[in-house]
Amino acid sequence: MEKGIRFNSFMAERAIKLEFNYYGALLEFINQTVFNYYDSLEAFSSTNRSLFFSDYTDFINHLLKKYRGKQKLQVLYYIPIFVFQKIKPKFLWDTLDEILEGMVTNLGLNVEDITIKILEGLSKNHENKDDFIKELLVSYDKKETRFSILYSKLNGENFKKFVNLIHVVWFNSSYKNPDNKLYINNESPFVVNYEAKKEFTFFYSNMNISWINANLLKYEPDTSWWDEIASILHPAIGEAVKHFTETEKSFYYHPFQPIAVNNFQKQQTGVALTSPLFPAFVLKAGEDVAFWENTATAAEYTVDIITTFSGVGNIAKFRHLYKVSSKASKLRFISRAAKAVKTAARGAVGVIEISSGTVNALLKITDQRDEPWAKELSEFLLILELCSLGADLGEFLLKRARTSAKNALEYEDEIRKQLNEVVIDDGNSTRKLSEADKEKFFDELYEVVEKTRNAGKYTIQNEGVISIAKFNKIAKRIKKEYGVDMFLVDRNNEQWSELFKRWQKEPLDGMWVDQPLNSRNYPGIKLDGPALYLFRGSTSRGFYEVTSYTVQHELFHLKMWHSIKELYPKNYLTKFHEIPDEIHETFVLSEFVKAKKYTKWSDQDILTDLKAFNENFARNMKLEDFEKFDLEIYLKNLK
Repeated sequence: MEKGIRFNSFMAERAIKLEFNYYGALLEFINQTVFNYYDSLEAFSSTNRSLFFSDYTDFINHLLKKYRGKQKLQVLYYIPIFVFQKIKPKFLWDTLDEILEGMVTNLGLNVEDITIKILEGLSKNHENKDDFIKELLVSYDKKETRFSILYSKLNGENFKKFVNLIHVVWFNSSYKNPDNKLYINNESPFVVNYEAKKEFTFFYSNMNISWINANLLKYEPDTSWWDEIASILHPAIGEAVKHFTETEKSFYYHPFQPIAVNNFQKQQTGVALTSPLFPAFVLKAGEDVAFWENTATAAEYTVDIITTFSGVGNIAKFRHLYKVSSKASKLRFISRAAKAVKTAARGAVGVIEISSGTVNALLKITDQRDEPWAKELSEFLLILELCSLGADLGEFLLKRARTSAKNALEYEDEIRKQLNEVVIDDGNSTRKLSEADKEKFFDELYEVVEKTRNAGKYTIQNEGVISIAKFNKIAKRIKKEYGVDMFLVDRNNEQWSELFKRWQKEPLDGMWVDQPLNSRNYPGIKLDGPALYLFRGSTSRGFYEVTSYTVQHELFHLKMWHSIKELYPKNYLTKFHEIPDEIHETFVLSEFVKAKKYTKWSDQDILTDLKAFNENFARNMKLEDFEKFDLEIYLKNLK
C-alpha cells in the first residue's frame, strides 16, 4: 500500500521495503511477481504500470551500460523476451557477435539459452523481417556468416528452437519468394523429391545434404539408405555402398532459398516439418539431428552386442587400450562434435582425459574379478577401448562412461583396498602405488562423472556473490578438514577492523597466508596463519563483494600448500617458499582449467585471472598452456 505521491516508484513513500544485494535476485523477483501476470508491452500502457515499466527499463539500460562480458549476459538472462523490444537492435547484434567469438554452451552461465533469447528479441525488434535475415547473413570471420556460425555452435533442443525460430521469421519475409535476387542464378528445382523414414530405430532419407560453404548447400539424391547406416557402423563400408547407389544429378541451394516437399506431414525427419514450404537449410538441420540420433543408437547397439556376447571384461583384455596407454602419459578421447566446434579443451563437452597410470591401475584391479565395482569399471574400460579403436565419444558413450564410473565410485573403499595391492614398474624396479597415485586415480574418476571429490574438499560451485551464511558454511568445512581459518573481513569484524580500514584504501580480492607474519601488503598489520582472508565493503575503487571465484582462487592456494605439506611434512614451509610466485599462480590457473566443467566457471572468470598473470609475470600464456601443469612433476624437477 503506497502513501503520498502515487504511481512514482522512486518518489512514493513505501509501506514495505525490500533490499537485494544482487541485481539478478531483484530481476528474478520481478519476473516471478510482476511479469508472471503481465508479459507484453501492451500490458504496461496504463499510467501506473507505464511508470513502473519506465523505471524498470531505465534500470535495465543502466545495468547494460555498466557491465561487460559475462555480467552483461547475466543481465540479459533475466530479461523477459518482450522487454528485448525496448533494447536497441545494434546493441543486441553486437552482443551476439561477442558471444559467437567464444564457446556457445550452457556450461556455467547459460550462454546458449541467452543466445536464443537474443535472437527471439531481435526477431520481434525488427518489424521488417527482411532486415533480421540480412543481419543473419552478414559476413562473419571472412568465410562464415552469423547464421552459419549459429548453425554450427547451437546444439540439442536449442538448435531445434533456432531452426524453428528462423523458419517462422523467414516465412514472414521476402526471402520465401523464389524470385528473390539472392537466388536469381540458381536453377535447382523448387519441389524437392525428398522422403525420410525411420526403420529399426534408425532415421534415413533419399537425400544427402551437405554444406559447400556458408551460403551454399548441396542436395545429392541417395537411392539407398544402407550407406547411412553402414557409415555409422564403419565409414569405409558406407563410402563403398554410396558409390554404387547414388547416380542421380545433384542440386545446389542457398540456405534460405525456398523449397517444397510433397507429403511433408509424413516425413519422419530429425526436425519436424510444419509447412510444405521452408528454407533449404531446414532439411539439412533435420538430417543433422537424425545423424546424431542414429550415432547414439549405433553406439548403444555396439556396446550392448559386445557386453552380451563377449562379456564386458573379455574383449582381448582391452589389448588396444593397454597398447595406447603404454605409449602416452595421458589419453584424451574427444567427440567429433567437440572437435567440430573447437571445444576440445580439458573439461569441454565430449572429452574424457585420463592418465596412463590410472588406466593401468584399472586394468590390474579389474582383471579376472566379478565384484559389482569391477563390472562397472570394466564397462568404463570397454568404452575407452572402443574410443581408442576409433569410436566417437558421442552423447551416448559419454553418458555410459559417466554412469559406470559413478556406480563404481559407490565402492570407493573396496577399490582402495585393491589399489593397495597394485604393483607398478618404476624405471628398473617395481613399487606399490603411492598415496599420491591413489588420490590421482580417484580424482580422475570423479572428473569423468563431473563431480568434485567428497563434495568438494577444495572446490566449490560457482554461485556468483557468496552470502554470509554460505561463507560461514565453507569456512567451517575448511577449518574442520585442514585446521585453516577463513576470515570474512568487513565493517562488522572487530578482530580485523584495522586491516579492514587499510584494505579500504588499497583493496585486494583476497589473501592466502601460510603462517603468522607481518603483512607485506599492509605494513604494521600482523596476520594469523595458515588462513584465508576475504574482503567485503566499500573501497577507494568501489564496493567489493566476496564471490565464489575469489574464494575458489584462495582455496587453490590452500590446496597447493596442503599438497606440499603432505609430500614434505618436515620442511614443507621451506619448500613452499622456494617456489616462485609465478608457479603458485600457475598452479591456481591450472586447477581452474581442470575444474572448469564440473564447477561451472565461465571463460570470462578465468580469462581475467589469465590477464593478470600475463601482466604480472610478463608472459603471453593461453589457457591451454596450463592444462599440462603437474605440481608433482615440477617438484621432482625442483630437487
